Amino acid sequence: MVTNLPQFKAYSNKLKKEVEQIAWKRSEEAGGMAEQLAKKNAPHDLGFHAQNIGHRPSTENIGTVLYANAKYAPYLEFGTGGTVDVPSGFEDLAKQFIGKGIKQINLPARPHIIPAAYKAKAFMEKQILKDIEKL
Repeated sequence: MVTNLPQFKAYSNKLKKEVEQIAWKRSEEAGGMAEQLAKKNAPHDLGFHAQNIGHRPSTENIGTVLYANAKYAPYLEFGTGGTVDVPSGFEDLAKQFIGKGIKQINLPARPHIIPAAYKAKAFMEKQILKDIEKL
């Protein structure tokens, strides 16, 4: 039981560090999970795209960045031409890849990166709450 302010501050700092460690651990697990799901569900015409999906720690805060290095990754994720399908909240990302309209190639969206990220995020949040309940 905490009975004074210095003791409370020490306890609070300890909890903060423990929660941060939990968040980093679960974030890395979620990144690995997202990578595996994205690779599994990626179009495998030649396999190059799936081989170039990965994750890395965020440089801005606790979290993981899921990435796809193939230049055509956004076109697989969002589609092209009249079949573009951009999930809500990803408009700014998708508009970076709008073409000049010279050709009309209608490739359907084959989302696999964003759905994998959402599944991993839900897993991570659930696990963090379970971990915090144990503190």
